[in-house]
Amino acid sequence: MKELLWLLLLILYGIYKLYKSRRPLTKFDHFYERAFELEEKKRYGDALDIRNQGIELHTLTDLERADLHLANGRMLLKLK
Repeated sequence: MKELLWLLLLILYGIYKLYKSRRPLTKFDHFYERAFELEEKKRYGDALDIRNQGIELHTLTDLERADLHLANGRMLLKLK
């Protein structure tokens, strides 16, 4: 019974991770977190693209867009 519960939890966790990786990016947090994850994996070009997609969205506030610009600048400065 305990093994079945662990298997069920593992399957649910897998479904959650799959959904999270494929959810549409619509909010500031989505863009920021996804770009940060890509940066951690050293996929800097993809992180830059994700942030630039967020910058182009009109649903984000000016402050959120500025934060994405700042994150791009920090990453580019780190990479030189």
